[in-house]
Amino acid sequence: MELDTDIQTVAKGGFHCVLCDVSVPNQASLEDHLKGRKHQKLCSVRESRRAQEEHSVFVSGFQRGTSQQQLTDYFQRFGPVAEIIMDKDQGVYAIVQFGDKESLQGALAQPQHSMEGQRLRVKPREKKEFKYTPKKKQDVGKNPLNPELLCQVATVSPLLPPSCSMATKGSLDRWLQTGHARRSGDERVCVIRPCLSWV
Repeated sequence: MELDTDIQTVAKGGFHCVLCDVSVPNQASLEDHLKGRKHQKLCSVRESRRAQEEHSVFVSGFQRGTSQQQLTDYFQRFGPVAEIIMDKDQGVYAIVQFGDKESLQGALAQPQHSMEGQRLRVKPREKKEFKYTPKKKQDVGKNPLNPELLCQVATVSPLLPPSCSMATKGSLDRWLQTGHARRSGDERVCVIRPCLSWV
C-alpha cells in the first residue's frame, strides 16, 4: 500500500495520520483507519473546502447593512453564484462562491468593482491548510456548572452538611446568582441543574 501525505511512519513503528491526529500500531490498523468513518469524513470535508476555495473570492469595501441578495445580484453578472457567506459580526466582508471557475476568473479579471457608489475590493480567497481540531473536553474541576454533572432537580436543605466545602457553598451561591438554582418559600434551595451528592 502506498502512503499518502496524510500518513507518516513513526520511529518506534506504526503510523500517524496527520489529518485525523491518530496513531496506529501496524499496517492492518492503518488500513482500517483509512477506511473508517472519521478519516473518510475529514477527507470529504477537506475536499469540499478546497473546491470552495478554488471557486471563491474575498470581497470587502461594501456598506454595512449590505444584504446577501445585493451581493448576489451584483456578482451574478459574472456567472452563477453558488453561495455568499457574510461576516456576521461586523458586516464588512463576504466570501462569494461561484458555480464555476470561469465566473471566478471573470470577476477577478475586472479591474474595478463598485456597488451603490462604494468601491469594492475583490481578490482571490486565501487558501488555508485544512487542519482538524477536535473539540476539547471541559475540565470538570474548573467549571462547577459542567453539563456532565447535571440532573433534573435536587432539593437542598439550607443547612449544608459539615462535609461540604466552602467551594461547594460558593458554587451554590453562583448557581443561585446565575439562575441554575432558586430558593423556595420554605428557605430550601431547589438546584435545578447541578447534580449534588448531598440532599
